[in-house]
Amino acid sequence: MASEALLARLSWAASVRASEHAQRRAAAAATRRHLRLAVLFSVPWFISNYLYRLSLLYTSTSSATIYTSTAGAFALSLGAVFAQVPNDRFTFSKCVAVLLTAAGLVVLGVSESHQSNWTAVLAALGSALCYAIHLLLFRRELRKGDGINSPLLVGVVGCVCMVVWWAGGAVLAAAGVERAALPPQRLWPWLLLDAALGPLLFDSLWLWSDVVSNNSLYIHRALRNIPDLDEQSEALMSSDEPT
Repeated sequence: MASEALLARLSWAASVRASEHAQRRAAAAATRRHLRLAVLFSVPWFISNYLYRLSLLYTSTSSATIYTSTAGAFALSLGAVFAQVPNDRFTFSKCVAVLLTAAGLVVLGVSESHQSNWTAVLAALGSALCYAIHLLLFRRELRKGDGINSPLLVGVVGCVCMVVWWAGGAVLAAAGVERAALPPQRLWPWLLLDAALGPLLFDSLWLWSDVVSNNSLYIHRALRNIPDLDEQSEALMSSDEPT
């Protein structure tokens, strides 16, 4: 009200300049906020993708995808522990869903007991946990509904991952954990296809589902955004050539 009263006392030209200045300041503040949130969201997002691809080195794509699908159970459990609204609380149906997920993991573990690799299992489960954390953080900000531009935030998260975490990859390469080498030329088309149909398409569909449905539904649709790579990704991860 005070700012509106001040603008009313100014001349027309001065009020226009003051309004433009206020809009620029608001836009700058919104940009800084989106950057801060993107840095926060990029941490579990990057770790989730990294651990998923690490699990592909030690197990098949189908097994890794089944393990990472437990992100739904993690999201339900963590959402119930840190419930913000009554719909987040644990219910009988959610309990059944978590128990069925756990039973599926037991069946998978028994069926693959002769060739199980704990590195792959722990990496895939860690990927699911980090992705669930990413979803819950994103949902918390969306629920606030105070000026969050969802498509912009998703794009900024991608930019932060590209700029900041590539530097982290250089550190891992310098430490000898990862090899600093470009993928083979024959794999570039598959990498570009995965990048186009993965985060870009699935995040866009998730945001659209957020608009047309309620919060209790879109988090389950978002689970489709878990890196669900096909045999080409498995070939990439298991390739003898430097990646």
